[in-house]
Amino acid sequence: MEQKKATFQLVEYCFPAFSFNTIDSQSQGDKEGAIQLGLTAQGLYSQESRRFNVKIEMQILASKELMCQIQCLAAFEFANEIKKEDIPDYFYANSIAILYPYVRAFCSLITTQSNNPGVILPVLNLTALGEELKQNTTLQENNDTNNSVISSGSL
Repeated sequence: MEQKKATFQLVEYCFPAFSFNTIDSQSQGDKEGAIQLGLTAQGLYSQESRRFNVKIEMQILASKELMCQIQCLAAFEFANEIKKEDIPDYFYANSIAILYPYVRAFCSLITTQSNNPGVILPVLNLTALGEELKQNTTLQENNDTNNSVISSGSL
């Protein structure tokens, strides 16, 4: 069976939650790049409005201490109505790949503007996170007329 093509675009995104804790160089052990990343993803799809809302949460640890938490909300819109089960697998990985550079740039900007050594996140292969997004996606049953992730601040 041939898989349908799904045309989609990023409509909006925002960062409703962010926290940053300064970690001194002593607690980092003076190791360059001694950070660990934790990423999670969730989705909410409205077939009626053709909008797919994504939430990415990132935790950055330095020497096992929480240094930074970022929450990014975004909305993608499909060109045509598509059932949740017909959303192609490539959408999940690609939506994360589209959002990650925004999260990466936001983290770098905020941490360098705080007069501390900036946190430059690495370029990552986020294919596995696409599968997590697919597993953590729910269908929005009652279609709220306000689908803006920016105005609602949540999924």
